[in-house]
Amino acid sequence: MNAPIVVIDGRGPTAARLAQLLRECDLDVRTGPAWSDPAVDDAQVAVIVGSFALEPGRHQRWLRRDIPHLPIVFGDRTAAIGPLVEPGAGPCVGCDERHRTDADSEWPAMASQLCARPVRNETSLLSSSVASAAAWFVSDRVRSGSARMSSRILTIDSATGVTNERELLPHGDCGCRALPGTGKADAGPGGRPDFPPETR
Repeated sequence: MNAPIVVIDGRGPTAARLAQLLRECDLDVRTGPAWSDPAVDDAQVAVIVGSFALEPGRHQRWLRRDIPHLPIVFGDRTAAIGPLVEPGAGPCVGCDERHRTDADSEWPAMASQLCARPVRNETSLLSSSVASAAAWFVSDRVRSGSARMSSRILTIDSATGVTNERELLPHGDCGCRALPGTGKADAGPGGRPDFPPETR
């Protein structure tokens, strides 16, 4: 029986540590530009590692494939893990972005600039903590089908290691739950919803 495939979409020490941990869990981990690998369409979960904000194309490519995906985003003071997006069934990265925009109308402009900035606080200690937590979430999802993190975001303070968890609700203006088969939105050509083009 083939090992479940997990894709790590991102680079750096956290991505490398997470890949090692997941391989020790007997998972088939694909890294680097793995989305060009045909086997990726059979992935159980993808993990997206980034800084400050994720470019829309990075999470939309997994929505398109109907593959659950877990974002990890490093900021100045914290690292955020989640939600573990279940396409068509719960909130997504876009929902979180829209909620942030509701709270601060300048957020989209800021995010477009921040997503290209390198991570400065990806220390060995924080990286290890983030990779360990993410490995638990991914392994739990792959092995037991757990959806515990599907509407939760875990943050880890980079200075103290203190963790907090918050709930993320779907945003009414986001079309993430209108994936094929849900009947919640008009589909584009071929029966798929109209998402913006991927950004590679």
